[in-house]
Amino acid sequence: MATKTTGVFTIGQDVELKSSKAGNSYAIVSMATRTGQNGDETTWYRVSMFGKRAESLAPHLTKGVRVLAELVDVKASAYTNKNGEVAASLEAKLDGIEFISKPKRDGDQGGQTPTRAPNPRASRADDGDEITF
Repeated sequence: MATKTTGVFTIGQDVELKSSKAGNSYAIVSMATRTGQNGDETTWYRVSMFGKRAESLAPHLTKGVRVLAELVDVKASAYTNKNGEVAASLEAKLDGIEFISKPKRDGDQGGQTPTRAPNPRASRADDGDEITF
């Protein structure tokens, strides 16, 4: 059973486009969303994208950008944090995205500027499984 979530997320840091050993493009981005009854908690996701989707979205996924995103194959995995404690990480693949706002820059008023992502539903044929977490 595939797990899926849709919501409003804020990009936590600029995404970096990378290439696998086989030469395929991929990117991983940290995305946060407000959770809890009063929206007083933050849930972070480590979101991956592949191929042309990664290439076209990477320049636009910068820290502070707000997006409406559909994430699939959501799963939790354990890791040891820098304090030596076991913690959980949520990982997912990007399935769809729509930009809600741009980040506020020096001298910029920021604000809500809805825009559509290039190729928001790119082919899933380039969703490789060669990335290890």
